[in-house]
Amino acid sequence: MFYAIPRERSHSLGVDTSLVLGAALLLTTSLSGHSAALVTDSSLAVIADWLHLVGASAWVGGIFHIALLLPVLRNFGLARTLSGIVPFFSRLAMVSLGMIGVTGLYSAWLHVGSFDALFGSQYGYALIAKTALIVPIVSLGALTQLVSHPRIVRAIRLRGREGVLHGGLIQRLTRSLRSEATLGIILLLIVGLLTALPPAAQIRQTSAQLGVPPMVLGQQIGDVKTTLSIYPFRVGPNSFTIDLQNSQSQTLRNVVEVTMGFRLLDRGADSATAIASAVADRFLLEGSYLNAAGNWEITSTVRRANESDMTARFEVKLEAYPGLEAARM
Repeated sequence: MFYAIPRERSHSLGVDTSLVLGAALLLTTSLSGHSAALVTDSSLAVIADWLHLVGASAWVGGIFHIALLLPVLRNFGLARTLSGIVPFFSRLAMVSLGMIGVTGLYSAWLHVGSFDALFGSQYGYALIAKTALIVPIVSLGALTQLVSHPRIVRAIRLRGREGVLHGGLIQRLTRSLRSEATLGIILLLIVGLLTALPPAAQIRQTSAQLGVPPMVLGQQIGDVKTTLSIYPFRVGPNSFTIDLQNSQSQTLRNVVEVTMGFRLLDRGADSATAIASAVADRFLLEGSYLNAAGNWEITSTVRRANESDMTARFEVKLEAYPGLEAARM
């Protein structure tokens, strides 16, 4: 889009520098994402993820820029400039979509691996939603290129600049681009969700029971023993079960509430807390509270009727792919 309008040399240098810095910033994102955590082929996966981000930034970012530029062109009567920008961006979008498609398929193969994992995990569902959202955005872009742009060019040739402005073509194009930009925002939110979820292939790998038993931890505080069971003890969704027994190995009956806390010690992050549900004689909590590999502190705070609260603390080390090396042997 920048090359559709003549530029000063200093301005061109500034734009080129910004593009290089932006690409470098996207690389840092890839180096800290799911691809960098792969045991094998991580370098190729990082490059593919980076190219995916570059293509998405050029495509979705270009939509936002044109949507913001349209009111300026309309106010200053620069419709002829618009007739050059739209086809340029269409070519850029086609190249970007090609990059997104190829690298996306490769990343899906790495992080999903099978249709069962795709339709059986939160990561897979988010990926399906992302892919489905791309379809209407591409459709609106095709409508702009195949319908709106030829009409604008035809109006410029037949009636001149004023005919375009008063014919309503700019307004219709603005609405279309704003719709694309809105869908683009939703798409970015889904991408953010994907980065927070554990890859489906990793979930499938660990749920296949690669010789990894549930993690069981115990702690005695006074006359109360707290037993914490974590299953299957992997990055991502887990079940946390709390058993509380007195000195006679009997289940505590005066428990009002059990609150669990999760803190990643390696990053010094804030604790995430949640209230466990009472199920029979135990307290159960499920969720993706262990969302990264590293050293974790897990706390269990028990509120009892007519007695002071009691907090048990457990420190565990969670590996990115627990049991993988043992399974290979």
